[in-house]
Amino acid sequence: MNRWLTSLETKRALQALGIERPFAATFGALDRAEDRRYNFHRHRQHQLLFPVSGLLFIETKSNFYVLSPQIALWIPAELSHATTTMSAQTLSAFLSPAEFGGISEIPTMVRVTPLLHQAMKHTVEHQDAECTYTAALFQVIHGAASENILEGSWPTLPVGSSEALKRTIDAIMQELDSITVRGLAVSTGQSERTMRRRFLKELGMGPELFIQRARLIRAMQLLMANRGESITEIGLEAGYSNHSAFTSAFRKLTGLTPTAFRKGASPA
Repeated sequence: MNRWLTSLETKRALQALGIERPFAATFGALDRAEDRRYNFHRHRQHQLLFPVSGLLFIETKSNFYVLSPQIALWIPAELSHATTTMSAQTLSAFLSPAEFGGISEIPTMVRVTPLLHQAMKHTVEHQDAECTYTAALFQVIHGAASENILEGSWPTLPVGSSEALKRTIDAIMQELDSITVRGLAVSTGQSERTMRRRFLKELGMGPELFIQRARLIRAMQLLMANRGESITEIGLEAGYSNHSAFTSAFRKLTGLTPTAFRKGASPA
């Protein structure tokens, strides 16, 4: 069960971790707190983060990102975001905008290579090392992130802006294993045509694709949390009709099979 922190609790927790600093310093950090949601906050620095194990969820005002040990997220300086850890310890690099240019002006997925992982790990383990050594590590991190931007369709979920669409999305998440587009329209008291138009206008995708991505993200959660369950059982629990349908949809959106994802493979 995740513990949801208030804005004040979030500020105090980040200060205790040494992350909230009065100036935009460059440093590495390891957050060992698992199953916690940090409320919306922002940093003076660019942040690159990924879970060492488990899953990590990042929310912005317009999107929802799911990160695994193979996938990091670049968050530009001063961008408001919320972070939820799911059985995860989080490794971060904070890069001063005065020293490092942004690799993107929007949140961007980055493939975690062995080099990137080790460089970020070393910034935490060698906090007291000579400045020239740590400076070189952050140059490696910035370069590795710039060179490994994930161009594929790693799943994200856009966030609705209107109250009507937010209610519709809530209905999807509550009945994710069995919801249909027609049933969704009926249960939310709107015509299917109106609902489709709202999805396309606000999210740039139809309800079918949104449901598919939501099911895939649910499956990712289950794959990491319930390692004793078979791939077929997890697929059924996430709303897929059979093993073949689950594997096909998972591979199409991530480039990996569910088994490969569970074992820690990286997308091509």
